Amino acid sequence: MVEKIYDTIRAIIYNEFPLNSSGQPVVYDRQIQEWFFGDRQIIPSPLGIIMRGTQSSIKDVGYGLREIEYTIGITFYSDGDDKETSERVVQESARILHTILKNHRTMYICDLCPFCDKFPLNPIHYIDNGVITNVGINTAVLPANSTSYTVYINGNSNLGLAGTSVIRLSNGISGKTTVAEILSSGVGINTTSYSDAYVNLSLTLSGGSTHTGYSTTLMNSYATNVSNQINAFWIETHTTTAPPYLDWSGVAYNAVSEFISDWSANIKPTGITNVSTWTNNLNSIVSNNVSLVRLLQDIQVDNITPSDDGMEKAFLHTAEFKLKAKEIISVDQFGPNNVNVNAI
Repeated sequence: MVEKIYDTIRAIIYNEFPLNSSGQPVVYDRQIQEWFFGDRQIIPSPLGIIMRGTQSSIKDVGYGLREIEYTIGITFYSDGDDKETSERVVQESARILHTILKNHRTMYICDLCPFCDKFPLNPIHYIDNGVITNVGINTAVLPANSTSYTVYINGNSNLGLAGTSVIRLSNGISGKTTVAEILSSGVGINTTSYSDAYVNLSLTLSGGSTHTGYSTTLMNSYATNVSNQINAFWIETHTTTAPPYLDWSGVAYNAVSEFISDWSANIKPTGITNVSTWTNNLNSIVSNNVSLVRLLQDIQVDNITPSDDGMEKAFLHTAEFKLKAKEIISVDQFGPNNVNVNAI
């Protein structure tokens, strides 16, 4: 239940911690050298991490809805330096991790992609024909009497599924327009810049899905179906025909869920079944009850011990986190109410 949560947290640390010239996560000049999952064994290392699942509580929150609350322990340890250096390293590790985790109130937990065998951090991987991942503000000024300014950048239908990227600009603490919030990353984006009368932006794009071709086209068709469903629900309670923007990660999440549901019901597109590796991977996913994408919500840092003070521990110092997160799962099938007659 928590193995892929470990993998995701590890990947977030790799992506968002300070990196050295070799692309490895570091604190000061100490590289994170050791990673342990569910193991408290400690070996001499300038910096290491232990991740372990301390508790998973389960309760039914409605008929067919179950809530799982995870409590994950994350421990930094430093050993092999003098006591003060080890103390500073683990305290700085705790500070950096907290600044990262406070931005992750929700987190997608993905399994290996059956098409490319890569480990995605976001379900948009399945429909990614180029999305905006970062916005640099070259120049920007808000319109008169405005507290924010929204930019809309259209995707390119020639790249596959096209979705508008929505970026909201606002003033930072300095009073200048320095905050760029990506409300929707868009799909099929192929421009690296944008300018109008108010802003001049530089954009960083993703590389797109590594499994281009039929699999991407197929998932895009499922994403289109999900988008149509969202629009249909929207017009039931709104006067406009569609929401101002779509959460493409959420769309991809539902698209993957619908695709796997069809596959388990033996609805298997020819273009997929013609590729034996994809077929074997998907059959294994279904037979082993693997969820390709899960969503953790209400993620909170429950407790931080930034240092154990190293009392009577020679050169070993540790910093500990407790991370809490909730997952709501749907139980849409019940039964059989008895065991197979051949069960032993």
